[in-house]
Amino acid sequence: MENKAKFCQSEKNISRDDILEFEQKFNIILPENYKKLILIHNGGQNENDNMILDCLFSIKYGECTLEDSIHSLQIVEENIPSNYLPFAYTGTGNTITLNLELGNDYGKIYLFRYDKLEPRFLKDSLEELLGVESIDEI
Repeated sequence: MENKAKFCQSEKNISRDDILEFEQKFNIILPENYKKLILIHNGGQNENDNMILDCLFSIKYGECTLEDSIHSLQIVEENIPSNYLPFAYTGTGNTITLNLELGNDYGKIYLFRYDKLEPRFLKDSLEELLGVESIDEI
C-alpha cells in the first residue's frame, strides 16, 4: 500500500468563512496547508493503517471537532499548551498537533502522549505527515 493518507467519513464541507470564524474565536492563525486540507476533508478517518495519523478532527460538524479537542485538552485538562493545535489523533489515542508559535517551528508536527509531559517532534510539515508532496494530492 502506498504510504499516503486517504480520508473517508469526512464531515460536511466547510468554507473559508468557517475557518476565519474559527481562527477569530480562538485567536490563532492556521497554516495555509492545514486550511487547504480541512477544506478538502473536514475531518475524517485515515484508511491507511500504515500511518500514525488515524483520525482528523473537523472544524465543525460531527462528533470529533477541533473545538472539542481544544476545549478538552487545552482548557479543561491543560495537557497541551495553547501554541499547539490538537488536530488529529493516533490509533492508540495520542494527540497529533501543529505548532502554531510563529517562528522556525510554525507548522511543524508534534505528538503528545498521555504518559509523557513533553511533545515529541514527528514531522517538518503536514505534507510530510500525510505522505504527499502537496495537499492537493489528498
